[in-house]
Amino acid sequence: MASLRPSDFNQRERADGGPFLHIYQPGEEAGFVEVYFSDFEDPSGVDSRLLLRIFPDALFVWPIHVGQGNRSYLEPKYGSLTEIVIPRSTLAPYKLPQTTDDVEELLFSLPKGFETNWRLGLGLLYEYRIICRSIASIPGVNTLVVHGQSGERDAIIRLPEYVLGIKRFHELRREITLTTTQFRREARLEKQRRVHKMLLQSADAIRFPQPEKKIKPDAISDLTKGGTVLAGLSKRDKRAAVRLVHGSVATLAKSEPRTLLALKSEIELVTLQQLIERFQEMLDKDLSEARWQEFLKSNPFILSMAFSAPAIMIADNAYVGGKQFHGGNGKFADFLMATASSGNLALIEIKRPHTDLLTKTAYRGTDVFPPSPELSGAVYQVLDQQSQLHKNLLAFKDEIERSDIHAHSIQCIVIAGKTPGLPNLRK
Repeated sequence: MASLRPSDFNQRERADGGPFLHIYQPGEEAGFVEVYFSDFEDPSGVDSRLLLRIFPDALFVWPIHVGQGNRSYLEPKYGSLTEIVIPRSTLAPYKLPQTTDDVEELLFSLPKGFETNWRLGLGLLYEYRIICRSIASIPGVNTLVVHGQSGERDAIIRLPEYVLGIKRFHELRREITLTTTQFRREARLEKQRRVHKMLLQSADAIRFPQPEKKIKPDAISDLTKGGTVLAGLSKRDKRAAVRLVHGSVATLAKSEPRTLLALKSEIELVTLQQLIERFQEMLDKDLSEARWQEFLKSNPFILSMAFSAPAIMIADNAYVGGKQFHGGNGKFADFLMATASSGNLALIEIKRPHTDLLTKTAYRGTDVFPPSPELSGAVYQVLDQQSQLHKNLLAFKDEIERSDIHAHSIQCIVIAGKTPGLPNLRK
């Protein structure tokens, strides 16, 4: 079924033949004709409004709301944009009308996209009204000039005028028509999907599964301006975007390798900054050793910084041996690491940041301080774990099914305390 514009649909036949045009020519020497709109045949009515002023070189239009039932009756159709000027084409000047038929013939020559039915108040066709409303939002502009002379692609603000070239006008008109058609099609498909879900899928989900909703090509790129604008995206949208990238890593590695590497670098930088901030917050609190172990377990990247080569976590709270016959005295390392290249193992023992590194009193003079009992104990503890791991490595490798780890020279690392504040302690 063919659709009608709202302006065409709202047009009604009237018993009195109205509305009416009243043509007024101030005099032959004036060189122009004025055309007034009225709902009454008597031209002296107070409701008469100037609709057109025709010069041989230009046509001036004052679009108005029509229909006596309209609360904006006879007011400007586009608010502060009250006037549209259409200069003559290069072919011939405008002919000054003498009758209503002459006015209608003149209006039929207007560019495509203009309302040519004076009974509807003139201006642009209903579907293109957004053009005038957008221009009306510009402070100080009250006149739209649409011309087909030099500068046919003009888009110029020249107060109080907005100058629009005819080619740009037609390009914009086609874009609006295309957009309207696309959204109508998408709306129709969305209605079909919802009806399918409520009626068919609800009745028999196996026979009538929900059809896949397809995204038109470049939709995401257009929405985000190529990924440069993220404002307005909800948390759910952002999570979906991350999942899309995660699910497309293999494809992106082939088609966009540089972009993927740049993304990896950005993620590492942002993640590192967040870790630093969170780490600083935790340092200011008196947290338990277990909390620190959980934090480092969740962020093994921090532990890998203790090595000169890339390292991976093999296990946390790893049993390395030492159980006696009755099952007690087992040795557990906070973290068991290995270098990625050689598989050589390393043990890491964690103590709280508030752990004292040195004793309170000097051992010699005033500036020689021995290690604190806590630090000495941690060193002895990790060395004992090293010894146990050497004894039980083969069984350990079999248990975790890792033949790529070795004990060529097991490193022992203790992470504890903070750098002392006093110079004689820091040395």
